[in-house]
Amino acid sequence: MRIIWTETARRARQQATAYIAAQNRVAALDVLDEVSRQTILLRDHPEMGRKGRRQGTREFIISRTPFLVVYRYLPKSETIEILHFLHGAQQWPPKR
Repeated sequence: MRIIWTETARRARQQATAYIAAQNRVAALDVLDEVSRQTILLRDHPEMGRKGRRQGTREFIISRTPFLVVYRYLPKSETIEILHFLHGAQQWPPKR
């Protein structure tokens, strides 16, 4: 099983860790490590996240952080596609 981060998700992760690093670089590295460690779990347990608020997605809360990822499990291609990375306090899905 492979995990692919979309450009949108990758950019959001980078912005969030840069924001944390401005205050505390060690904390930012800890968050990044935790995000990596936990998203890798999706390889073996692709449906461990709750059913998403958008059809065809799942949401996985990254414990010990304020973040979550929105992802899509594509069993035929054995792929987890991480679509969004966001802080739990953010509005999701965004209002239109």
